[in-house]
Amino acid sequence: MLRLRTKPQNGFSIPELLVVAGISSVLGIGLYLLLHAGTMVSTKAISGSISSTENRLSMDRLTYTVQQAYTPPVLVNHTGALTNGTAAAQGIRFLRYIGAPYVVTTSTAGLASNITSLTLTASTEAQVPPPAPQGNDVFIINTTALASGSDTQVMALVTTPITSSTSGNRVTYTVRLSRALGTTVSVGSGAMLTAILTRPTAFINVPTSKGRELRLYERFPYANNTIATGSNFTVITEQMALATSTSNASAADPMSDANARPFSLFTQSGRPFARATLSVRTSQYDKFLTTRQGKTDHDTFVRTESAISLRCTQ
Repeated sequence: MLRLRTKPQNGFSIPELLVVAGISSVLGIGLYLLLHAGTMVSTKAISGSISSTENRLSMDRLTYTVQQAYTPPVLVNHTGALTNGTAAAQGIRFLRYIGAPYVVTTSTAGLASNITSLTLTASTEAQVPPPAPQGNDVFIINTTALASGSDTQVMALVTTPITSSTSGNRVTYTVRLSRALGTTVSVGSGAMLTAILTRPTAFINVPTSKGRELRLYERFPYANNTIATGSNFTVITEQMALATSTSNASAADPMSDANARPFSLFTQSGRPFARATLSVRTSQYDKFLTTRQGKTDHDTFVRTESAISLRCTQ
């Protein structure tokens, strides 16, 4: 009778399998925790970098523009209305220097207070040729030492239409005024009236459905006490910080916390300054971070304060 011999099969016992499964679980959990920690650190670093970059670029743009101010800034609230007092506010407005000189065409009697148009000539061969005026610009007519009987500057508020003509190296602009000049300017014998072109400019921290954004407004009607904050603006940053990451970011936000009022004016050693305190907090990774660690403010919040020297008062 033939007997078949079976070769013994190698294998693992149940206790051995349990040990291997336990070790694999520990290694898997450790690997997960390592990857989770790496992801958290990376996300925090990216969030901080975004906030820091937004803050730096916004402050650079703000500082550069404010230092072009021809008139000292005044404070406005988030609706663009002028505020009273010197308390910190949501925005500032000023006239920004655009170009000069422009020679004002006058009669022998000068400029009458009721005129509603001006004719000005500029050179196209100047080292920096004065640009063409635009609607809502403001001409500052220099009368000091150039015209008799006055020691002030007169503002001429420009509106459209604006026409121009060129003859040789001179370009002549005829502009309408949004209101009468309001001041009689007499010209002395041999005197010449010149003007400087300025542009109404404002930075305002405005509430939106997403939070708050810092906006740059240009060419708004200078004579108005309120700026139309819903149009004609450039967004400098839409990451202006709320009080906390859980704040209500609705348009009805009262703008009452300190982060909502980034602008103030002060004097140091007899010199005026504009203070800008930009608090920026990116919300790009809020959902990821808040589901894993609670509040995210300390990871994504960057605050920078700058005292901007006003060249127009030096």
